[in-house]
Amino acid sequence: RHLIDFMAKVVDLKSKDTLADFACGTGGMLVANGKLKKATGVEISPNMARLAFTNLILHEQEHTLYLGNAFDHSLRSSSDEQFDVVLMNPPWGIKLDPSLLGELFYRNRFLADFKGGSETLFTALAYERLKPGGRMAIMVPSGLLFSAGRGEVNLRSYLVQEEGLQAIISLPRTIENVSSHIFVATKSKKSQQQAHACFSTLSF
Repeated sequence: RHLIDFMAKVVDLKSKDTLADFACGTGGMLVANGKLKKATGVEISPNMARLAFTNLILHEQEHTLYLGNAFDHSLRSSSDEQFDVVLMNPPWGIKLDPSLLGELFYRNRFLADFKGGSETLFTALAYERLKPGGRMAIMVPSGLLFSAGRGEVNLRSYLVQEEGLQAIISLPRTIENVSSHIFVATKSKKSQQQAHACFSTLSF
Protein backbone atom coordinates (compact mmCIF):
# COMPACT_ATOMS: atom_id res chain seq x y z
CA ARG A 1 0.00 0.00 0.00
CA HIS A 2 2.81 2.42 0.81
CA LEU A 3 4.33 1.85 -2.64
CA ILE A 4 1.00 2.61 -4.33
CA ASP A 5 0.69 5.82 -2.31
CA PHE A 6 4.25 6.76 -3.25
CA MET A 7 3.63 6.13 -6.96
CA ALA A 8 0.49 8.31 -6.82
CA LYS A 9 2.53 11.13 -5.31
CA VAL A 10 5.32 10.76 -7.87
CA VAL A 11 2.88 11.37 -10.75
CA ASP A 12 0.99 14.04 -8.78
CA LEU A 13 -2.34 12.23 -9.07
CA LYS A 14 -5.24 14.66 -8.63
CA SER A 15 -8.98 14.17 -8.15
CA LYS A 16 -9.69 15.66 -11.61
CA ASP A 17 -7.52 13.03 -13.33
CA THR A 18 -8.66 9.96 -15.23
CA LEU A 19 -6.66 6.92 -14.15
CA ALA A 20 -6.04 3.53 -15.76
CA ASP A 21 -4.45 0.23 -14.75
CA PHE A 22 -4.35 -2.45 -17.47
CA ALA A 23 -3.44 -5.26 -15.05
CA CYS A 24 -5.42 -4.04 -12.07
CA GLY A 25 -5.58 -7.14 -9.86
CA THR A 26 -7.67 -6.23 -6.81
CA GLY A 27 -7.84 -2.58 -7.88
CA GLY A 28 -5.38 -1.12 -5.39
CA MET A 29 -3.91 1.31 -7.93
CA LEU A 30 -7.38 2.47 -8.95
CA VAL A 31 -8.18 3.68 -5.44
CA ALA A 32 -4.72 5.11 -4.84
CA ASN A 33 -5.70 8.67 -4.04
CA GLY A 34 -9.31 8.89 -2.96
CA LYS A 35 -12.07 9.66 -5.44
CA LEU A 36 -10.95 10.47 -8.97
CA LYS A 37 -12.82 11.73 -12.01
CA LYS A 38 -12.81 8.17 -13.36
CA ALA A 39 -10.80 4.97 -12.92
CA THR A 40 -10.51 2.33 -15.65
CA GLY A 41 -9.18 -1.14 -14.96
CA VAL A 42 -8.59 -4.35 -16.90
CA GLU A 43 -8.13 -7.74 -15.24
CA ILE A 44 -7.88 -11.17 -16.83
CA SER A 45 -8.69 -13.19 -13.69
CA PRO A 46 -12.43 -13.37 -12.82
CA ASN A 47 -11.67 -13.80 -9.12
CA MET A 48 -9.37 -10.78 -9.04
CA ALA A 49 -11.84 -8.75 -11.09
CA ARG A 50 -14.58 -9.44 -8.53
CA LEU A 51 -12.30 -8.18 -5.76
CA ALA A 52 -11.41 -5.09 -7.82
CA PHE A 53 -15.11 -4.39 -8.43
CA THR A 54 -15.83 -4.67 -4.71
CA ASN A 55 -12.85 -2.45 -3.88
CA LEU A 56 -14.03 0.26 -6.27
CA ILE A 57 -17.61 0.11 -4.96
CA LEU A 58 -16.46 0.35 -1.34
CA HIS A 59 -14.39 3.41 -2.24
CA GLU A 60 -17.37 4.89 -4.14
CA GLN A 61 -15.08 5.37 -7.11
CA GLU A 62 -16.57 6.10 -10.55
CA HIS A 63 -15.13 3.37 -12.73
CA THR A 64 -15.13 1.16 -15.79
CA LEU A 65 -13.84 -2.36 -15.24
CA TYR A 66 -13.13 -4.81 -18.06
CA LEU A 67 -12.76 -8.55 -17.56
CA GLY A 68 -10.30 -10.02 -20.05
CA ASN A 69 -6.93 -9.58 -21.70
CA ALA A 70 -5.85 -5.92 -21.95
CA PHE A 71 -4.69 -6.43 -25.54
CA ASP A 72 -7.74 -8.32 -26.67
CA HIS A 73 -9.78 -7.39 -29.71
CA SER A 74 -12.85 -7.14 -27.50
CA LEU A 75 -11.48 -3.84 -26.11
CA ARG A 76 -11.18 -2.32 -29.56
CA SER A 77 -14.17 -0.06 -29.02
CA SER A 78 -12.35 1.75 -26.20
CA SER A 79 -8.79 1.36 -27.50
CA ASP A 80 -8.57 5.02 -28.52
CA GLU A 81 -9.45 6.29 -25.04
CA GLN A 82 -6.55 8.07 -23.38
CA PHE A 83 -5.89 8.84 -19.73
CA ASP A 84 -4.25 11.49 -17.59
CA VAL A 85 -2.43 8.92 -15.46
CA VAL A 86 -1.52 5.24 -15.65
CA LEU A 87 -0.39 3.40 -12.50
CA MET A 88 0.45 -0.27 -12.86
CA ASN A 89 2.30 -3.26 -11.48
CA PRO A 90 2.09 -5.56 -14.53
CA PRO A 91 3.02 -9.26 -14.59
CA TRP A 92 6.74 -9.80 -15.15
CA GLY A 93 8.60 -12.18 -17.41
CA ILE A 94 5.60 -13.72 -19.14
CA LYS A 95 5.97 -14.51 -22.83
CA LEU A 96 2.65 -13.53 -24.34
CA ASP A 97 1.14 -15.55 -27.14
CA PRO A 98 0.95 -13.29 -30.23
CA SER A 99 -2.65 -14.41 -30.73
CA LEU A 100 -3.51 -12.62 -27.46
CA LEU A 101 -2.31 -9.26 -28.73
CA GLY A 102 -5.35 -8.83 -30.91
CA GLU A 103 -6.34 -5.94 -33.10
CA LEU A 104 -4.89 -3.34 -30.75
CA PHE A 105 -1.35 -4.42 -31.61
CA TYR A 106 -1.74 -5.84 -35.11
CA ARG A 107 -3.13 -2.57 -36.43
CA ASN A 108 0.12 -0.94 -35.28
CA ARG A 109 2.33 -3.28 -37.28
CA PHE A 110 3.69 -5.37 -34.42
CA LEU A 111 5.45 -8.48 -35.65
CA ALA A 112 3.45 -11.70 -35.45
CA ASP A 113 6.39 -13.49 -33.76
CA PHE A 114 6.70 -10.96 -30.95
CA LYS A 115 9.03 -12.31 -28.23
CA GLY A 116 9.13 -9.44 -25.73
CA GLY A 117 8.41 -9.82 -22.03
CA SER A 118 5.04 -8.86 -20.59
CA GLU A 119 6.44 -5.96 -18.56
CA THR A 120 7.78 -4.33 -21.76
CA LEU A 121 4.50 -4.84 -23.57
CA PHE A 122 2.43 -3.40 -20.73
CA THR A 123 4.76 -0.40 -20.40
CA ALA A 124 4.42 0.32 -24.13
CA LEU A 125 0.64 0.01 -23.82
CA ALA A 126 0.61 2.41 -20.85
CA TYR A 127 2.55 5.06 -22.77
CA GLU A 128 0.33 4.60 -25.83
CA ARG A 129 -2.83 5.20 -23.81
CA LEU A 130 -1.63 8.38 -22.08
CA LYS A 131 -2.96 11.75 -23.16
CA PRO A 132 -0.28 14.20 -24.34
CA GLY A 133 1.20 15.49 -21.10
CA GLY A 134 -0.11 12.43 -19.22
CA ARG A 135 1.99 10.72 -16.54
CA MET A 136 2.69 7.11 -15.69
CA ALA A 137 4.45 5.14 -12.97
CA ILE A 138 5.02 1.44 -13.64
CA MET A 139 6.60 -1.21 -11.42
CA VAL A 140 9.18 -3.04 -13.54
CA PRO A 141 12.05 -5.53 -13.08
CA SER A 142 15.64 -4.77 -14.03
CA GLY A 143 15.20 -6.51 -17.39
CA LEU A 144 13.20 -3.63 -18.83
CA LEU A 145 16.01 -1.24 -17.93
CA PHE A 146 19.07 -3.27 -18.89
CA SER A 147 18.02 -6.06 -21.25
CA ALA A 148 19.57 -6.08 -24.73
CA GLY A 149 16.35 -7.47 -26.22
CA ARG A 150 15.06 -5.52 -29.20
CA GLY A 151 11.76 -4.67 -27.55
CA GLU A 152 13.38 -3.31 -24.39
CA VAL A 153 16.10 -1.39 -26.28
CA ASN A 154 13.63 0.19 -28.69
CA LEU A 155 11.20 1.17 -25.94
CA ARG A 156 13.97 2.83 -23.92
CA SER A 157 15.31 4.61 -27.00
CA TYR A 158 11.87 5.82 -27.99
CA LEU A 159 11.10 7.28 -24.56
CA VAL A 160 14.47 9.05 -24.43
CA GLN A 161 13.98 10.47 -27.93
CA GLU A 162 10.49 11.62 -26.99
CA GLU A 163 11.88 13.21 -23.82
CA GLY A 164 9.29 11.14 -21.99
CA LEU A 165 11.44 9.33 -19.43
CA GLN A 166 11.40 11.28 -16.16
CA ALA A 167 12.89 8.99 -13.53
CA ILE A 168 13.83 5.45 -12.57
CA ILE A 169 13.45 4.81 -8.86
CA SER A 170 15.19 1.68 -7.62
CA LEU A 171 13.61 -0.11 -4.67
CA PRO A 172 15.22 -2.36 -2.05
CA ARG A 173 15.53 -6.01 -3.07
CA THR A 174 12.64 -8.24 -2.03
CA ILE A 175 12.87 -11.36 0.13
CA GLU A 176 13.29 -13.32 -3.12
CA ASN A 177 16.30 -11.07 -3.93
CA VAL A 178 14.53 -9.58 -6.95
CA SER A 179 15.37 -6.03 -8.00
CA SER A 180 12.41 -3.82 -8.81
CA HIS A 181 12.08 -0.26 -10.01
CA ILE A 182 9.44 2.40 -10.56
CA PHE A 183 9.56 3.60 -14.16
CA VAL A 184 8.24 7.16 -14.39
CA ALA A 185 7.43 8.83 -17.71
CA THR A 186 5.43 11.73 -19.13
CA LYS A 187 3.98 11.62 -22.63
CA SER A 188 5.45 14.38 -24.72
CA LYS A 189 2.89 16.94 -25.90
CA LYS A 190 4.53 16.82 -29.32
CA SER A 191 2.96 13.35 -29.63
CA GLN A 192 -0.52 14.86 -29.84
CA GLN A 193 -0.73 14.31 -33.58
CA GLN A 194 0.93 10.90 -33.34
CA ALA A 195 -1.25 9.02 -30.87
CA HIS A 196 0.08 5.64 -32.02
CA ALA A 197 3.72 6.59 -32.59
CA CYS A 198 4.99 4.41 -29.75
CA PHE A 199 3.71 1.20 -31.35
CA SER A 200 4.38 2.06 -34.97
CA THR A 201 8.07 2.82 -34.40
CA LEU A 202 8.96 -0.06 -32.08
CA SER A 203 10.38 -3.28 -33.49
CA PHE A 204 10.10 -6.19 -31.07
